[in-house]
Amino acid sequence: SIFQEEPDMFDIVVTDRTMPKMTGIELAKEIKKLRPVPVILCTGFCDKSINREKIETIGIQALLMKPYTVEELAGLLRKTIDN
Repeated sequence: SIFQEEPDMFDIVVTDRTMPKMTGIELAKEIKKLRPVPVILCTGFCDKSINREKIETIGIQALLMKPYTVEELAGLLRKTIDN
């Protein structure tokens, strides 16, 4: 709801794949309808239903596997913003 109210406040979105009211994939799709900001999807699942090809077709720029370090997150944020 915050993104809907003020989408220009966001330069990038980091979301989890599993959340209480919608998935990170659903959130990314809704965000992309409002503004084309980069989205990083975090997940601890290693199933075949989520892969780089699938996230790219949705418009998600990066997939970050859990557990991850602050350095890994910072590096991926920098790389995503630079691209």
